[in-house]
Amino acid sequence: MTEFVTIGKILKPHGIRGFFKVLPTTDDPARFSGMQSIRVRRPGTNAVQTYQPEKIQVQAHALLIKLQGVDTRNDAELLRNCEIVVKREECMPLDDESYYIFDLIGIRVETVAGKPVGTIREVLQYPANDIYVVDTGDDDVLIPAVGHFIKQIDLENALMVIEPIEGLLPEA
Repeated sequence: MTEFVTIGKILKPHGIRGFFKVLPTTDDPARFSGMQSIRVRRPGTNAVQTYQPEKIQVQAHALLIKLQGVDTRNDAELLRNCEIVVKREECMPLDDESYYIFDLIGIRVETVAGKPVGTIREVLQYPANDIYVVDTGDDDVLIPAVGHFIKQIDLENALMVIEPIEGLLPEA
């Protein structure tokens, strides 16, 4: 299970006083406003450093954040491309029938008849519904994340059961 979950990506410095712009990768960017500490992870590592926030401004499509000890544009530049993370247990609770993408990546997919299809490699997010990209070993299969196709998701057993329609899956 994932120890840390990314909820934002630091894009670039903003101004000269240590602020930086963050692209939230959470469905609830307002959650940043109540954070008492902010964990920053450098790209490609598991090294996490904790900072105290001085100011957090939630904007339409981004955040502006100022952390204690990050006081200049150069300080903020050092954080470019870092991720803001939370511990897995700090993730916001989900409604029934909702799942975190990181929990779906890697689970097996099979049909209601028990035929293996592959594993979920990626989840594409679209306004109408998500699309599960399933790696079959040969090609990818795209499965819409709608109840008509998805019959069961069992995270405990890392399994998704689908009801395919004609043409959804490649012929064997």
